[in-house]
Amino acid sequence: MDWNTFRRLSLKTRVALFTLVIFVISIWSLAFYASRILREDMQTQIGEQLFSTATFAAAQVNEELDYRFRALGQIAAEVTPAMLDNTVTLQRLLEQYPLLLLLFNGGVVAVGPDGIAIADVPVSSGRTSINYMGNEWISAALKEGKSTISRPIMGKALHAPIFSMTVPIRDSQGKVIGALGGVVNLGKPNFLDKITQGRFGKTGAYLLNAPQYRVIVTASDKTRIMQPLPAPGVNKMLDRYIQGFEGYGITVDSRGVEMLNSAKGIPVAGWFLAVVMPTEEAFAPIRDTLRHIAVGTIFLTLLACGLIWLLMWRMLRRQLSPMIAATKTLSALSESNHPLQPLPITSRDEIGELIAGFNRLLETLAAREKALREREARYRSIVETSLDGFWVLDTNGRILEVNDRYLRRSGYSREELLGLSLFDIDATRTKENINGVLVKAGNWIGEVWHRAKDGGVWPLEISSVCLPSESGRRYAFLRDISERKRNEQELKRSAETLRAVMSQLTIVEEQERRAIAIDLHDDLSQLLTAANIKLGSLPKPNDSVDYGQALREVADLVKQAERSVRSLSFQISPPQLFDLGLVPALEALARELQKVHKLTAIVHDDGKPKDLTPTVRSVLYRATRELLINVAKHAKVEVAHVDVRSDDGLLVIAVTDSGVGFDKRLVEKHTPGAGFGLVSMRERLRLIGGQFDIDTHPGDGTVATLAVPLAVH
Repeated sequence: MDWNTFRRLSLKTRVALFTLVIFVISIWSLAFYASRILREDMQTQIGEQLFSTATFAAAQVNEELDYRFRALGQIAAEVTPAMLDNTVTLQRLLEQYPLLLLLFNGGVVAVGPDGIAIADVPVSSGRTSINYMGNEWISAALKEGKSTISRPIMGKALHAPIFSMTVPIRDSQGKVIGALGGVVNLGKPNFLDKITQGRFGKTGAYLLNAPQYRVIVTASDKTRIMQPLPAPGVNKMLDRYIQGFEGYGITVDSRGVEMLNSAKGIPVAGWFLAVVMPTEEAFAPIRDTLRHIAVGTIFLTLLACGLIWLLMWRMLRRQLSPMIAATKTLSALSESNHPLQPLPITSRDEIGELIAGFNRLLETLAAREKALREREARYRSIVETSLDGFWVLDTNGRILEVNDRYLRRSGYSREELLGLSLFDIDATRTKENINGVLVKAGNWIGEVWHRAKDGGVWPLEISSVCLPSESGRRYAFLRDISERKRNEQELKRSAETLRAVMSQLTIVEEQERRAIAIDLHDDLSQLLTAANIKLGSLPKPNDSVDYGQALREVADLVKQAERSVRSLSFQISPPQLFDLGLVPALEALARELQKVHKLTAIVHDDGKPKDLTPTVRSVLYRATRELLINVAKHAKVEVAHVDVRSDDGLLVIAVTDSGVGFDKRLVEKHTPGAGFGLVSMRERLRLIGGQFDIDTHPGDGTVATLAVPLAVH
């Protein structure tokens, strides 16, 4: 059954089916959980038994191997260098210990330092004169003095699977002079059979493994002697045992049979003993239990299906009858034009509460609908009485709604305008810009020009908002700003006129100052000079007439007047400025500042031509003089530098000092009483097309830069 079919069923049928599904899933989940728990408990119990058996058997093997090493060591301690030279004596020594043949069913062999067998029991094995130096366990005993257990191999003399245990023979100084080895024939009954021939359960078995060689030493199944173990990665549990893990687990053997196995290490040989048992036998006791659980689960499932379907369906039918009646009532009301009425409540249960909640919802909806109608009426009143235009656009820029104010200004009728889009009436913005505004969420405020029906255009200020909840519609108020634009143009023209007047006034001011300076120099200064000469030519005073003191005082006053006039003339407009140029005037200014203010001003000129009008020269001279006087008064230094250079069509004058500096933000903010001269200086330069910049910080000195175009006339 697909989901759509399920949804078409009645509610009571769906609830009954849903309850049934939950019950079936629950009971089968419980059965599955119980079977898993039983299996895990059985696995833990049997695994611990396997590990206990493996531990006991491994301890026996380890003890047997250790006992044989000690036996070989005791006999090797009795061998002397003389015995190694006399093979008969050595042979007799070995034959004195018949226990060796009980410990090693493959016999015992003694080899000299060259690896050649020199004595052997039993003699019938025929191992004397065989060179065993190629065997790594013999070589380890002779060269390294180690006691070793070999890997299982096919014996040269016995022609059967064997492994040997070898100990070194040492002289009285501890030097290795030979080796004594005991051989265990795995093809015949041996001490390991007492362990491996046992059985764990009916089909369980033992395996003695040499992990360093990845080979089986012996097993309950003799055919597996010397068989290689699976390669790394094939049997993960075996890989864990080889890496030193001791415990139990489940794995699949090379024959594809799932096995419960356990392993315990044998320290003397570096081997481990494994006990394996097929899981089929291990978990046989719980198989019948699981079968009974499955049968019981099936029976309970069928029983539950019948009971749930019968009882739940009938109960739901009775409980849902009020809701079914309410549904039919709503359906009848929806098919007629009657207003919605509260539904009757026949019960006080959850369904009754649901119907009561629905009735409250009807009341809330009615109140909201009334409030919505009132808000819509207010909205219409505001839009229609607004002094600004108003419209509503869709996401494609089509006009959906417009008020009468915009209709009167544009000249369109409502029917004509509602058929147009924003692209038809916007006179300035590109299609890309308009699309960008339409898709932009949130508020947008800007100025545009619209085209009226008669082709004329007029400016508008738009304030709009895009509401995502209204499917991306944009609501906008449009204010006619034609009058404001006209006022801005008038203000701009007035400002330009005022700027021109101020420029002309500056020129006239400079001309008047120059005329005053000429008059002072040519008239008053010459007259005072002549008066001084005449007074100096008077005859010397005699005893009868004493006017010398008075004349001297007059002469001093005349000289002071002359100096004052010259100084005034120099300050207002020095003659050098117009006769010799800007740089000589600045050099003369430097000499005057040295006399009056004790400030050494060093003028640097790049030597390039500096073609300037008299007005520009006068403004630059006055600005430089004001900057240097500021340095003398406030910078607290004795030296200032004036750099004059031509740079890319500009005349640049830089006045630099290393004095105390100041906070230029006071000048930029036009703080009252702070930097008024600098502000007026910037304004005078701007009137002649120049610029003024100042770089200073408290304690870091000051660099003031004046720049005017050389092409200004």
